[in-house]
Amino acid sequence: MRRAYVPSGVLITAILLLAALWLLPNEASDLVGREVQVVATFLITLITGTILFAWLMVFSRLRWRTRLSVVGSSILGLICASSLVRIEGFSGDLAPMLSWRWQRVRGTSVGELLPADNDVADPLDLANAEAHQNWPQFLGPTRDGVVKDITVPTTWGSNPPRPLWQREIGSGCSGFAIYGENAITQEQRGEHEYVVCYSVKSGKQRWQCEVDGALQTMLGGDGPRATPTIDGEFIYAVTARGKLCCLQSTTGSVAWSVELYGSGTTATVEYGVSCSPLVVNDLVIVSPGIAPDRALVAFHARTGEIVWHGGTDAASYSSPMIANLSGLSQVLMFGKQSLCAYDLADGKLLWRYDWPTPVDEHNIAQPVAVGTDKVLLATAHLPSTALIQIRCHEGNWSVREVWRNRNLKSKFSNVVALGGYAYGLDNGILVCLDLASGERRWKQGRYGHGQVLLMGDVLVIQSESGEISLVAGSPVQLQELCRFEALAAKTWNAPAITAGFLLVRGDRQAACYRFE
Repeated sequence: MRRAYVPSGVLITAILLLAALWLLPNEASDLVGREVQVVATFLITLITGTILFAWLMVFSRLRWRTRLSVVGSSILGLICASSLVRIEGFSGDLAPMLSWRWQRVRGTSVGELLPADNDVADPLDLANAEAHQNWPQFLGPTRDGVVKDITVPTTWGSNPPRPLWQREIGSGCSGFAIYGENAITQEQRGEHEYVVCYSVKSGKQRWQCEVDGALQTMLGGDGPRATPTIDGEFIYAVTARGKLCCLQSTTGSVAWSVELYGSGTTATVEYGVSCSPLVVNDLVIVSPGIAPDRALVAFHARTGEIVWHGGTDAASYSSPMIANLSGLSQVLMFGKQSLCAYDLADGKLLWRYDWPTPVDEHNIAQPVAVGTDKVLLATAHLPSTALIQIRCHEGNWSVREVWRNRNLKSKFSNVVALGGYAYGLDNGILVCLDLASGERRWKQGRYGHGQVLLMGDVLVIQSESGEISLVAGSPVQLQELCRFEALAAKTWNAPAITAGFLLVRGDRQAACYRFE
């Protein structure tokens, strides 16, 4: 009996149609991160290609010469494509970032910037400085992404900030810490990591200090993750390989350094140590995440000696921060499996809220203190978001979950709170969340895995592609006030704002903009 013959065109169309139907629910899903969708798309495409190849070689009735010609042409096409295009890295959605092979890799000339540009750094004088002139640490003065004492000029829509300078710098996800005329960041140049000081107004390099070896990862990108902290005459930095360094602010010379992961211990984060140091009350607090009792460690700011340590949770990619809850100033740390609060005086664990994290997921966004007794958490993995209430009665701490849902899935991006609402990037799309109920008010506008600051009642959004957007903090709908291209680079880094200056940097570019 003769086998039924299915025409080639019909079969190929059916295979492609099945692949498209498979992709549609995946692309429309709101349950998973876009990186899962990208990986699924790649796998579906690979499976479809394999099925088509099997059909071509086994089931088609084409002549063998034709079959081999198709295979040979496909292989030749892949060879030509790989010789013309290279993968420079991956976006926050795990989509490959491609460039022509004849184009120079951005940032490769930075290592030639030695020595410094002979600009003279001004001494840092905290006693006589205006607070609005400084951005001394990751996410600003209070590490919450809120710009203090500065309002958005009403002319930004028609007269956006003007560029002062733009330059290539070493790779990394570090942001700028600013004091007066000095902008400090961390970057990787060649085989070494550096702490580098630039002039805010000119972009000239003032000094640099080699602090550690290089870190290279394909998915996470190369270079340091943490942002340095400026405290008077000293600067504190945590390298991607896990070294805590104290530098003289005017010269960049090392005052002291400590290996957070000494002999017999290793970093518990696979994409590099990311905790930006917290400086408070002559203490430098970091989160190495070493069991059994060094999840959080406080060093003396001037000597580097350990003052206290505690906690058991492994580290993730968040940074320690201060929050005043139920009348007590305490250190919050969002680790791999929980949010914990520690007594600032002795490192004693005050309370713990379990937040189990899947093996392949991470906690990155900073917790957000809401009022005097609540904390908002936002992560990429399910259930994604929770609001908890903290109470203390006669020395006994309690934690109550107000609500938990998946309405804000934040991967790299930090969240800000304004007037009873939270604003953050849900898989790259801006979301307004009602803090009382946890319900979404709206979800609009694609910005990628960028960063969000709050300036008055306006959101300053640095998109993953390098653009800066101003969005009104309104629970009604998305109101984008203006947008301009600040960088042409992958930007996971948090921007910094001081009086009249906006400093931005991406993985290998930095720029400064002036606004009135």
